[in-house]
Amino acid sequence: MNKRAVLAILLALMLVFSSSAAFAAGHDDVEEEAVEGEEEVEEEVEEEVEGEVEGEVEEEVEVEEEAEAVEEEVEEEAAAAAMILLTIDSTTALVDGEVVILDVAPFISEDRTMVPLAFISRQMGAEVAWDGDANTVTYTKEDTTIVLTIGSATALVNGEEVELDSAPMIDAASSRTMVPVKFVGTLLGYEFAWDAVARTVTITAAVEAEEVEEVEEEVTEEEVVEEEAEEVDEEAAEV
Repeated sequence: MNKRAVLAILLALMLVFSSSAAFAAGHDDVEEEAVEGEEEVEEEVEEEVEGEVEGEVEEEVEVEEEAEAVEEEVEEEAAAAAMILLTIDSTTALVDGEVVILDVAPFISEDRTMVPLAFISRQMGAEVAWDGDANTVTYTKEDTTIVLTIGSATALVNGEEVELDSAPMIDAASSRTMVPVKFVGTLLGYEFAWDAVARTVTITAAVEAEEVEEVEEEVTEEEVVEEEAEEVDEEAAEV
């Protein structure tokens, strides 16, 4: 074999080896690029999942906060006392059987029991707003709005003027606003009983007329059923 043939063979082999090396290097680059691409995709997916999870968590927190707010509103609406017992000149009161201490003791003014504004509004489930410029107190409960003015014997009840026996006042010793409890309480759905011996005022939630009618209807239905049962018994006895 001559030298030219040998050199040609060696040159061919070198070309083959160099091509294989280049292919291998290119293949490695492709693999690295593919791995990097997969890592980037995984990172994007993880970020999207984390974002969705965080969004869901935030939504759940908002829903929970809204639910708590609703529960608080319901509890406040249901917090109106069924029975309040006040004793004149005593800061100790009974609210649904539990002892409550008042900032200022109830007292008598012009034959009317005066009580602290904040106490009675809270116990009767009414919202109260104070206007310092106008010296007015506004009670709101369901469809009833009462506006009292300090020192004035005229009140506004749902926009209509009503005369009071005793005007609201500021207690000089405590700087507390005192209001006539019977006037406010009656409009907010309460009934009153006065014990002159014990000097106590018992305040109870008035029974709605609809509830009375429902009870009367139930009693009537029971009486009808009893009469029918008696008639059946009599017929059975005759047989």
